[in-house]
Amino acid sequence: LKNMDQKLRQTIINAYNLGSLSEDEQNDIIERIGSLIFQGILMRVMEDMSETLQSEFEEMLDKDASPEMIIGFLRENVRDFENIAKEEAEKFQRESMSVMSQIG
Repeated sequence: LKNMDQKLRQTIINAYNLGSLSEDEQNDIIERIGSLIFQGILMRVMEDMSETLQSEFEEMLDKDASPEMIIGFLRENVRDFENIAKEEAEKFQRESMSVMSQIG
């Protein structure tokens, strides 16, 4: 998710206090967090997709579709995609903050 939405990017920077890091360090962490969140989104949406839609989606992945194409496909074909994405981002944040509080 290299070309992540600016709003989501800023949310991650704020949530994880990344403002003091260099832009390269921020990008690296944001890319990792974004990938983990995206995996959670995929797990949820795949369960609700019809077999036909799953096949179309898997075909697109096999053709190395860009992140923009993948997100566009999901926005177009998954009811309530934006809300699912928001929920998964919030869930990831809660879980990671819980782990951080146990460590710290």
